[in-house]
Amino acid sequence: MRRYAAHRGIEIVRTYVDAGRSGLNIEGRSGLQQLIADIESGTADFSVVLVYDISRWGRFQDADESAFYEYRCRRA
Repeated sequence: MRRYAAHRGIEIVRTYVDAGRSGLNIEGRSGLQQLIADIESGTADFSVVLVYDISRWGRFQDADESAFYEYRCRRA
């Protein structure tokens, strides 16, 4: 991820992690919840979100749930 970012001139300023947490829902995923909160509050000091693998964003049982969180980030 760092190599990818450096190659594209992207500085990684923050990392959000949900190590060992299920991606089936947002409950218990404090990293994802904080990412969304930071973006929506306008306090995020970044304009790009990099995800190691799209499956790391989430494996939500409702396909619309993933799109909903992405929409919330894009709208902010």
